[in-house]
Amino acid sequence: MNKFKKIFLLPVLFGAVVFVTGCSLFEKDDSASLAFRIDKAMVSKIRETASLTEISSRSASRALTDENDEFFLDLSLKGGYEAEKTLPVTEGATATFSDIPVGTSVYVSGVAYRLQTEGEKEVKTLYYAGESEKITIHAGDNSVSLRLKKMGSLSVQITVDSSENDIALSYTVDGTDIVFTATGSETLASTSVYAWYVDGNRQEENTSSFTLTTEGMTAGTYEIGVACGTKSASATIKIE
Repeated sequence: MNKFKKIFLLPVLFGAVVFVTGCSLFEKDDSASLAFRIDKAMVSKIRETASLTEISSRSASRALTDENDEFFLDLSLKGGYEAEKTLPVTEGATATFSDIPVGTSVYVSGVAYRLQTEGEKEVKTLYYAGESEKITIHAGDNSVSLRLKKMGSLSVQITVDSSENDIALSYTVDGTDIVFTATGSETLASTSVYAWYVDGNRQEENTSSFTLTTEGMTAGTYEIGVACGTKSASATIKIE
């Protein structure tokens, strides 16, 4: 006989944003589901922060609150069970993590950002990031709180122009960490030695991945570079 299992994400106030979610699904005896829903307050707060960023920097090419702008929330379920979901920041948008085994220890991390693309140039502006405490999934009701905090004083902006790079440079965001990965060339093996630089200063990492921790960094613009043999790539990080 199937049991009724639920996981709720408790409403949490961060800034003026209430992140409200919940789930009530019939699942297998040994699993549960976790659902997230974006409400109107969260949509308003992220767009408000985007507008404040533009006013502060005075460098945006167009209004950041344009109705055609693309805003997203990346959610990651981590610990003993891992999964990822991306939600558009629109009222009522919902994502569900299914089949989480009972007894698993997990936590949730999230990043809210604005994405802008112009040809091969991608600009991602991060506004909020954070994670929950760990919980152990059990039969019956579960709850977890996700508290998101501003990245830097207002935002962290990442720009990658693929047309100017010899190496394909991708990245993922994990809380306040940005993990860069150099890939895409058949002439570069995963065992190749990569040289990573921040504003021209060589970093300790020599593999295809490099983690930049933005927490504690001062406002300003930083150049991230990677080289392998004669090939190279770069990205720009702007903290406002």
